[in-house]
Amino acid sequence: MKKIITILLVIISTKGYTQEYPALYEKMDSIAEKSVFGHVYRILDMCNFEYNQLDAVLIKEEREILATMKLDSLGKFKVIQINDANREIANNINEWLLKAPSLPLEKFKDADKLSYFSMKFDLTKKNYEKSNYNEIITIKNVNTDIKRISELDIYPSYGNKPEKFTNKEKSKDNLNQHIAKFIKKGFKYPEFALENNIQGRIQTAFIINKEGKIRTIISCHAHPILQQEAISIVSSFPTFNPGIKNSKPVNVGYMFPLNFKLQ
Repeated sequence: MKKIITILLVIISTKGYTQEYPALYEKMDSIAEKSVFGHVYRILDMCNFEYNQLDAVLIKEEREILATMKLDSLGKFKVIQINDANREIANNINEWLLKAPSLPLEKFKDADKLSYFSMKFDLTKKNYEKSNYNEIITIKNVNTDIKRISELDIYPSYGNKPEKFTNKEKSKDNLNQHIAKFIKKGFKYPEFALENNIQGRIQTAFIINKEGKIRTIISCHAHPILQQEAISIVSSFPTFNPGIKNSKPVNVGYMFPLNFKLQ
């Protein structure tokens, strides 16, 4: 009989403006230049801008996208699987992804493992009328950018009394302990992976937003079946107390590796 061993290490048709996205990215001091997840977050921002340029009949207040994307040798994404509710815009998403800057594979460790990405993210209706992407990103950088854990005054935490976590180290411990607990509780080795001896080490990132909710989950570095399971686990997380910077709640990025191993 196979034994399952898991090792968890918690670490902190368009109607709008034509955009020259690659050139625009080059001019910005972006988190996209510092991590693979940062680059993907920025592409998803771009997709949300493009989404709001679609014909009105296709624009819903919010679409929750669950997709697996394949990365080609040029660093471009293509959707190969998407949830049924969003199949009608799958071709649109692929058109947007072609516009996006190529992933700079030469900058990232283990780039040879970056063949597939699984993602869960929102496309939301926003008033972008008479705005272009450059203006949108400028506003986003100032007001709603993603903070690293190390930048915060108070880390996100879990519990009914967030005032207990005025100390960064206490709130850090609280966050790590609860995320480890929730991962252990939600972990299940996918049956298909068991039957086909699929194993690997997943890297997963997500955002704890200003309301403490889990958003924009991205998983990579192993078989898509395992990536999707990691996304399912993170999707089951409850609401947290948000991270605090300058006395205000902020969006916080969090990343962890998860090993799926058979023995």
